[in-house]
Amino acid sequence: NRHIPTQSDKILDAPGIKNDFYLNCLDWNQDNVIAISLENEVYLWNASTSQVDKLSCDVTSSYISSVKWSPLSSYLAVGTSSAKVELWDVRRQVRLRVMDGHTSRVGSLAWNGHTLSTGSRAGTLCHHHV
Repeated sequence: NRHIPTQSDKILDAPGIKNDFYLNCLDWNQDNVIAISLENEVYLWNASTSQVDKLSCDVTSSYISSVKWSPLSSYLAVGTSSAKVELWDVRRQVRLRVMDGHTSRVGSLAWNGHTLSTGSRAGTLCHHHV
């Protein structure tokens, strides 16, 4: 039988997290790093070392509505409420690309190999080969 703990192992403070069922503000990669969007910033928490880093996103006129790690774990897709999708190299802290195609907030991101599929509140889907 598997023992299921009744208390949390770790509690992280997340001020500014959006209380919206349709957003995807959290993703955990295979390197044990959690990306979480808080308002217009993305924080990275390494669960192995407890180190916290801030991704140097410059999203000032909107908020971050979704995050999703690539299968390679070093790239992070970031969807915004201003209908943009950004692709980041997290290790180098460099934005690689900004992708258009939506007219409203991007709340859904999914990877399949080198293809990033994005979904928006307007009901549109875009497939980006990256």
